[in-house]
Amino acid sequence: MRRGSRLFSTKASIPHLTLFTGTHCSLCDDMKEVLEAETTPFTLAMYNIRDDTSPNVEYWRRKYQYDIPVLHLRWGEPTQEDDYGPEIARHRLDPAQLAAALQRK
Repeated sequence: MRRGSRLFSTKASIPHLTLFTGTHCSLCDDMKEVLEAETTPFTLAMYNIRDDTSPNVEYWRRKYQYDIPVLHLRWGEPTQEDDYGPEIARHRLDPAQLAAALQRK
């Protein structure tokens, strides 16, 4: 279902991040660098809105086609297929903003 998942811990209470991205996106690369530098455990799923094989891609492409990258945060297991949690960042991600979001529950 989700492509590019990276697992940092197996705890059920860790945050799950989904990065909505696309091809040839320099802002997406910048956001990935901030995520890679974060030391708090989390899981990361990459969702390419330009990949026609992604689930519900038409919806997400319409929603974010002019706004990638977009980062969503979910705690716990998804309650439905498209449960990525609320959006926590769009276009740019400040490291302090990410750290604060990962500490909340």
